[in-house]
Amino acid sequence: MKVAIVTLGYEPRIVQSTLNKMRPSHDGTEPIPEPVAMALERVENTDTSIFIDFYAKWCGACKVMDKTTLVDPKVVKTLVQFHTLKVDADEFPLATQHFGIFAMPTYIVLNPSGEEVFRHVGPITAGSLVERLLPLNGDAG
Repeated sequence: MKVAIVTLGYEPRIVQSTLNKMRPSHDGTEPIPEPVAMALERVENTDTSIFIDFYAKWCGACKVMDKTTLVDPKVVKTLVQFHTLKVDADEFPLATQHFGIFAMPTYIVLNPSGEEVFRHVGPITAGSLVERLLPLNGDAG
């Protein structure tokens, strides 16, 4: 196979993965980009965590989640205990890059200090989401 590829004029070479560029870029030295920074300001000096929904207008799974899981009464009741934020990945590419978002929907919870304590990529059922969110916010019961 290698002989055939070389005969066609191609050379094997090492290609650097773009996945390294998709890893979270925050190491504590870079400022958190908007609109997440504003949300962190709002929860400063509180015990409220931030639930972030990274989505895109073109994302079919995001639309399904908006019409099913995220409007489920159990999820709505649970999310009341969080500061919620929807971030359009196309509108806020710096936030997307900062948090290493590579697929949507991606749900992230930041504690009031800005530390990531939860991440889920892709669709999730209402029951599973509630089960995973309840322990993350002190008064989410």
